[in-house]
Amino acid sequence: FLPKIISRLTGIIVHTDKAKNIAKSANFLKPIHKMPFSLFKQNIDKYEVKFEGLHFVITGSINETSRDHKSLVKVFERIWGEGIGNVKLTILSSTKSDYGKEMKKIFNDLANKKYDINYFDDWIPEDEYLRISSNADFFIAPIKKDYYSSGELTSVTVESIRTGTPAIYPSWYVHEEKLKKSSIFFDDFDDLYKIIVKLSENIDESKAFKSSAKRSLEVFSLENESKKIKTFLDDLTIEKWWGKRELQ
Repeated sequence: FLPKIISRLTGIIVHTDKAKNIAKSANFLKPIHKMPFSLFKQNIDKYEVKFEGLHFVITGSINETSRDHKSLVKVFERIWGEGIGNVKLTILSSTKSDYGKEMKKIFNDLANKKYDINYFDDWIPEDEYLRISSNADFFIAPIKKDYYSSGELTSVTVESIRTGTPAIYPSWYVHEEKLKKSSIFFDDFDDLYKIIVKLSENIDESKAFKSSAKRSLEVFSLENESKKIKTFLDDLTIEKWWGKRELQ
């Protein structure tokens, strides 16, 4: 059915460079518009809660195939064990899956040591999810290369854009150029440890980076993106009209 579907399309809208490249490699010669999966939202002050240190948040499913939560929490356990107390970690995901239940035991052990880790037993209400993600200082994507190496969209990118918050990614992750100013990259989990320690030792600089990242992410605002998609749709209408006229 794909050739028939393609023949009926005037253009397509995608969310990633990977999808755009796939369409081109499949000889889709009509216009392609890339639109972010989420839009920067300016008014999130109602969720603001002050925290003197740095709040790191992990989004996305607790899944052994796509994310390495074990290595991530070992990084934070090492940091907390060294007496660094101005770092908070929230796992913004449900632990209902079998692997999630396994990870929950690890999270619980860290909580029993009085380390500042938050996690959830069940599905998270939307308001709670929005409140926590909006209070993040940094998102971290502990994603696995075998699953994400072709540039698939990760939930960290979605939340980073929506909340205007910087994110930390593996250095191999295929990244959009517009996101690089709001991103930090790590080579391995030892490198991630060093990055988090450095951020925690320079809170003022880290907060300044967060403010800078927010300004760079404003490019994904509704106002900016609506102008781009309007131009795309207007161009499609003109192209379709001229195509019909040529046929006549």
